[in-house]
Amino acid sequence: MAPGTDPRLIKAQIDGVKSAIEDLSRAANRELVRVENREIRLALASLNLAVDLLLFLVTLSSKPYLEELDRQINVVENREKYG
Repeated sequence: MAPGTDPRLIKAQIDGVKSAIEDLSRAANRELVRVENREIRLALASLNLAVDLLLFLVTLSSKPYLEELDRQINVVENREKYG
């Protein structure tokens, strides 16, 4: 992390990416029941599985980084609170 970069901003960006992936998964699930064409439904289901895998991998790979960001956020907030 670059000096002077607020860890809260980085954490918010990571959370935003995860949220966007979750939204994509929910949207695909909603559309899946509406599609009548079997081939398109299978393709959409496959895409949704790939999106779910992406979410899993992003969550897993970002966990240690998010834990470190939480630690840094506590330091920043304590500094702001107590000077």
